[in-house]
Amino acid sequence: MNDKNSSAIDLSELTAHHTKLQHVRDRVNTAVGAGSQPIRAMAFGLFAARYGVDCDEVRAECETTLRDALDATDDHIEGVRVWRDDVDMTEQEAVTMFEELTRDE
Repeated sequence: MNDKNSSAIDLSELTAHHTKLQHVRDRVNTAVGAGSQPIRAMAFGLFAARYGVDCDEVRAECETTLRDALDATDDHIEGVRVWRDDVDMTEQEAVTMFEELTRDE
């Protein structure tokens, strides 16, 4: 929206927002992939094996959180896509209706 008083939705801004959300999704998905690698108990050596177990428990919790974030991102992207498509369809319908009205004159 370029005009603060305008209630119209700028389709190009909505499309740009959708694209940015897809990039965010890619980043979250990368984090999920990185967070899904288990930490071996011996990752910190024999005397600190317990730290490896503790770290893996935390990693697993973080992976769950990241997967939840990925699901939420997917839901939001789908919602914006539907909104964008609806705005586009509404704009096209308005143009078609206006063309039909002016054609009859």
